Amino acid sequence: MTPKDDGRGSAMDNWDDMKFMLALSRRGTMTAAARSLGTNVATVSRRIERLTESAATPLFVKTGGSWRATQVAQGLIRAAEEFEAQVAREENNARQTVGRGLSPIRLAASPVIISSILLPHIGTLVATHPNLRLSLRNKVQSTGLGEADLFIRFGRPEAGRLIARRVGSVSFHPYVPRGRRGPAGGWVGLSSEYDDAPSAVLGHSIYEGDPTVRCDQFEHMVGAMKSTGLPGVIPDIVGARDADLEKVENGGGAVELEFWLAFHQSRRDDMAVRATADWVIECFRSTAWANVQDEIEIAAQ
Repeated sequence: MTPKDDGRGSAMDNWDDMKFMLALSRRGTMTAAARSLGTNVATVSRRIERLTESAATPLFVKTGGSWRATQVAQGLIRAAEEFEAQVAREENNARQTVGRGLSPIRLAASPVIISSILLPHIGTLVATHPNLRLSLRNKVQSTGLGEADLFIRFGRPEAGRLIARRVGSVSFHPYVPRGRRGPAGGWVGLSSEYDDAPSAVLGHSIYEGDPTVRCDQFEHMVGAMKSTGLPGVIPDIVGARDADLEKVENGGGAVELEFWLAFHQSRRDDMAVRATADWVIECFRSTAWANVQDEIEIAAQ
């Protein structure tokens, strides 16, 4: 019996439901997915249930407090993301070609990249590309695009059918408040979910224990360091510009990380994405942290 005969139909018959699947895969909970779509949990649940019936197999399994896509769903999600990206590309190119309409672009990056590298040059983008509407999204550890059109992350992406390019690199060093010392043995670090980050690993190695104070951003760490007199491992892009901080040069250790810019391969010819990517590269080239290489393709895994 074909899917049409048994009444279930196919995913293409329920294409509008695919955005609910994407939202749940990206957000992890029904509540967060509903909020992102401007609807309610009951609607999300109903649409996921309809897609599940169409696929004749579970698409999500609940683990802990979140929903995880099954292997079958992951194939559908990749297809839906490809379609979503292609539609966005064609819409953007139409707007840019005729010079009318606005092209929304979502760029995800860590707060330190946004504040230190991108924001000082946002005026250039607005002046040269008035049809773009850029939304900057805080994303400290980007492992994929999610809902973003482009993202900047620490380290080379490993998978995801991406066009990727190294755009810069920065060293992380221990810093101390100049002329002030807090309690011996204490230090300021990032929140515990970032304990695997190279800067946090370096901090644990130097100070031999968990941080006395934890923060969710490097800029917040600086404030805590000044208030307490405690040291911390922060990027030079933050520490070097603050006259109240002093870099520990000898015996402190260091780690260097690369900045990578990436977007989906289906957006290769998207004029709005390309304009934004070119602007990001120029933002980095205007700093001491530029380390630009040619584009490479990252395969799906």
